[in-house]
Amino acid sequence: WTGRERDAVLADTAPHHVVGTDGRAATADGGARTPGLFLLPTTSGSTGVPTVLARDRRSWRIGFDILGALPGPVLVPGPPSSTLYLFGALHALHHGLGLVTRGRLDPTDLPDGGSVHLVPAQLSALLDERERRPGGPAPRVVVCGGAHVAPGMRERVARLLPGTTLLEYYGSAEHSLIATRRDDGPLRPVEDVHLTVRDDVLWVDSPQSVHGRFIRGALLPAGPGPTTVGDRAELTDDGGLTVLGRAATTISSGGTLVAAEEVEQVLRGVAGVGDVVVAGTPHASLGMVVTAVVEARDGVPDRRALRAAARAGLSPA
Repeated sequence: WTGRERDAVLADTAPHHVVGTDGRAATADGGARTPGLFLLPTTSGSTGVPTVLARDRRSWRIGFDILGALPGPVLVPGPPSSTLYLFGALHALHHGLGLVTRGRLDPTDLPDGGSVHLVPAQLSALLDERERRPGGPAPRVVVCGGAHVAPGMRERVARLLPGTTLLEYYGSAEHSLIATRRDDGPLRPVEDVHLTVRDDVLWVDSPQSVHGRFIRGALLPAGPGPTTVGDRAELTDDGGLTVLGRAATTISSGGTLVAAEEVEQVLRGVAGVGDVVVAGTPHASLGMVVTAVVEARDGVPDRRALRAAARAGLSPA
């Protein structure tokens, strides 16, 4: 966090005590407490400062049981300041599994026959390493969250890690687990989560939802019923879910609306791609042209492979 972000979070949470990383504690003029809350996750706000949410233990325990026990030991290669890695670590402890934590992913740390929690960029790095050096330890389950896993990456998992189950989940800080997918199956809502789509926007009614948000030391409760984080989505006739990204990341190019996240998902599946950011850049006739900035791993990815993936996985726009 920047100083501005930290000050904003402390103003909204109004804590009784602040303990710095240097071990020094300061007493603050804390506001009213709400019993039962154990975690205040933050999300990026549209004003440029984090939004402080309020979660109780029960809401996460529901998710622990929905995800179920995994083969142990479980590797969590990321900082617990991220709720994705914190969830993975507490999930393992909840089910009595052996837990290994690391600050970053090292393929030599992979638990042979166990499980690992990853984000798609880490999964891509793992698959690149497996292509360069076949063999070595392989987890029985890869749990992947934080962003959509492109079909091309799922194909690489099946090819390079044939004995590994890919368990992908879609969720949010506000709703925790919303839907899961195993290997190449459809993305489906988890138990007791009810989804509706209104004007192409996904609304979620879930017992895992946060209690509300903190503003200036006071809890602003979330109202009853479904809420949304603004994700665009489609529901299939058989109950499957397709997430299309946030409306705010839509690029208007030549009269066609292009979801930036859909382009990112396709290009992330190309070997050698560390990560991708897609945005619109000005164009004389199209208004905006869809532009991908590719972070390379081990040199520049093959441009022909990038273009082939785009042609195969995306519309001409």
